[in-house]
Amino acid sequence: MNRRILPAVLVTPSLWLLLAQQPTALQLPAVFGDHMVLQQRTEVPVWGAAPAGAAVVVRGSWSDRVTTGSAGADGRFTLRLTTPAAGGPFTVTVAAGDSSRTLQDVLVGEVWLGSGQSNMEWTVRESRNADQEALAADHPQLRLFTVEHRWTAAPAADVRGEWRVCTPDTVRNFSAVGYFFGRDLQQRLQVPVGVVCSAVGGTVCEAWTSSEGLSTFPEFGAVLQELAAARASEATVTLTERRAAWWQTVAGKDPTVAGRTPDAAAFDDHDWPTVVMPHLWSGDDFKDFDGVAWYRRQLTLPAGMVGKDLLLELGPIDDMDTVFVDGQKVGGSEAPGGWNQARSYPLAAASVHAQMTIAVRVVDTGGEGGFTGAPAALRLRAANGAGEVPLAGEWRHQRGSALADLPAFPAELVSHPNIASVLWNAMIAPLVPFAFSGVIWYQGESNRDRSEQYARLFPAMIRDWRRAFGRELPFLFVQIAPFDYDPETGQTPLLRQAQAAALQLPHTGMVVTMDIGEPGNIHPQDKQTVGERLCLQALHKVHGRDLVCDGPRFASLRREAGGVRVVFTGTEGGLVAVGGAPNWFEVAGLDGRFVTAHASIDGDTVLLSADGVGEPATVRFAWAAAAEPNLKNGAGLPAWPFLASW
Repeated sequence: MNRRILPAVLVTPSLWLLLAQQPTALQLPAVFGDHMVLQQRTEVPVWGAAPAGAAVVVRGSWSDRVTTGSAGADGRFTLRLTTPAAGGPFTVTVAAGDSSRTLQDVLVGEVWLGSGQSNMEWTVRESRNADQEALAADHPQLRLFTVEHRWTAAPAADVRGEWRVCTPDTVRNFSAVGYFFGRDLQQRLQVPVGVVCSAVGGTVCEAWTSSEGLSTFPEFGAVLQELAAARASEATVTLTERRAAWWQTVAGKDPTVAGRTPDAAAFDDHDWPTVVMPHLWSGDDFKDFDGVAWYRRQLTLPAGMVGKDLLLELGPIDDMDTVFVDGQKVGGSEAPGGWNQARSYPLAAASVHAQMTIAVRVVDTGGEGGFTGAPAALRLRAANGAGEVPLAGEWRHQRGSALADLPAFPAELVSHPNIASVLWNAMIAPLVPFAFSGVIWYQGESNRDRSEQYARLFPAMIRDWRRAFGRELPFLFVQIAPFDYDPETGQTPLLRQAQAAALQLPHTGMVVTMDIGEPGNIHPQDKQTVGERLCLQALHKVHGRDLVCDGPRFASLRREAGGVRVVFTGTEGGLVAVGGAPNWFEVAGLDGRFVTAHASIDGDTVLLSADGVGEPATVRFAWAAAAEPNLKNGAGLPAWPFLASW
């Protein structure tokens, strides 16, 4: 888990690099954009970069009042804009020096940050009743922002993403938990709501915690030292520059004919062999080859497509590509990770002629290579849909340099998200100090084998975020759902207990999901109930609504003749066992051997008896990875797992 990092290549672009570059015009973070939501009735920080010393002015259209300041010597500025009660749409204008930017369709209301691993990232289109939910998702007062995946050795200057109005189209690829939480909160509060989702599947808690927040965990010391060494390096060449130099090296090794390289329209390729496209490298003598290959095709366009905007579609290409039309580069996927992504490159009308030459340089770094889509995926079509030319069939092709003859492709220093602090650096730190109403969090599966550490680590992460944002952010989290882990030796109940330990911190809340899991699916589809329960937590603990947001919780044990009485709190509406007697109660004597208990409800308590247990010493409830207990309160909220002894 604490894998070694090789400090041979610097990560980019990070805050420490950006600050070395003086901005020449106004720059705002991505989270400040059209369609955004600002927190109501507060002084929201507005920050960015501008020429050093430039006067900065911020104004919201809800008021004539302006906020003024200036950029520092490093070009950075932070001003505070006073927001009104919920409403909008408004505009927000930021001006610095000779440049300005006006953000359109800005709402004021409640803004929440959703984070964690895959059960937070899991999208609406992957949830229960996906099509029905998406078609109903016409909520102009709900705005969604997804932070693109990234992990870096140093705190990044910005995230990638944009605000979108919630519509049936935009909601499908947004976090299901984030959407259902935001939808329910917007409808209950009747104010605009924004949800920013910054989550990565399969990730560990320490990756979401800053190096400062991990300073009291010596087990992460070695990796944090390596990251610090990278940040302190005197190297100034960014990864983007290193990769550009690598591609120049590749181009310098391209085959030539009469001084021309294959990207040129007039290149003579008549001696090249032909191949039928789409061409998979595993299917012929390329199967053992990793490296560079060229593909060329000459074609004549129908008269109706000449001088029109076109789209050049090539399907997925494994791994990377650079595409030229008539000797001009029109696009490319020149970074790893896009092997399964379909390529589509626009061609401007002015560059579209009757006779055209397409040249594609493909670089494969291992495994399969080439064009992996269906024949119909290769086509040149009019952007307006009026006409297309199929591109499947014979092309000229030629092998270029082998991968072994090229320098190593410049890789991110941080090659994996499960390294301490790297997700904080890239996906949370750039959002500081945005004014969020609170945080919703769903994570823990990836720390399941380290419950004792998690009991300390998770609260440390919460305190770390609160320190960075400068306020005691409400933090609402989801306890992991039932799942039949393999192997399972008792780690999962301990992890759930460790999650609950974070409730010792003020302004926290926990959603229990023991009744809505799928033991055969680590990503249960019922994200609607998760979002609804998080909303109940927010309504009660953040907005002061008088409602029930928690299920029955263990309070005490009492020995009685013939058994044990379990006393609960959170029994509003009475205790209810759905479908029969309460299940998943177990009792152990002094020998520590647990047996299934006979259970019955008696008011706000549960009476237990167990065959063969003369003197009960320990009681546990729902103490198994895939337990699906049936005990709830009258509000329909499930009882919390517990382990208790005398």
